[in-house]
Amino acid sequence: MGMPCGKYLTVMLELWLPPLQDAGDLDRPFATPAAISELTAMSPATIDRYLAPAKHRMQLRGISTTTPAPQVLRNSIGLSKAGDAPPTTPGVTEADTVAHCGPTFAGEFCRTLTMTDLVTGWTENASIRNNAAKWILGAVDDLQRMFPIPLTVFDSDNGSEFINHDVADWLQARDIAPTRSRPYRKNDQATVESKNNHVVRKHAFY
Repeated sequence: MGMPCGKYLTVMLELWLPPLQDAGDLDRPFATPAAISELTAMSPATIDRYLAPAKHRMQLRGISTTTPAPQVLRNSIGLSKAGDAPPTTPGVTEADTVAHCGPTFAGEFCRTLTMTDLVTGWTENASIRNNAAKWILGAVDDLQRMFPIPLTVFDSDNGSEFINHDVADWLQARDIAPTRSRPYRKNDQATVESKNNHVVRKHAFY
């Protein structure tokens, strides 16, 4: 069921148990009527306590592949911080990448670039081979054409895949203002980080 929290699980059980029963998936020694009765009577908090050790063991954890951009380039880009007044005009877009490398950098692995508009929530994703500027720019160029509104602000983290001369020139040529988050402050890009978790990591491999 995707390891939902207890509050979601109590609602989902009503939808999941009947088809599981009909399919014969509950014809196991542990799936007794008494056990199922206890399960359906459990509170969300109790479910969370019981499942905490299993969720901890099963939780997949990736690693960060972000390398800091040169200080001189970072200093030339304005900051976008958590707590700033939210934009009211569409076109302000957060961008971030997710590396599908699992727990190691070894070998080849792809990445997903996510761009999301802060006002409308419109989100687009693209697969890229690696963080080289040509792949980033190609994906950004493709994705910005899919948005129903023109891109006016491009907000990224401090990674060198976004903060480099190639990306800066591309943005300047299109009169798109660059902004960046603060180092090690994921809340500064909470919207796109949420999309990374609920769209990319939920449906793609770690």
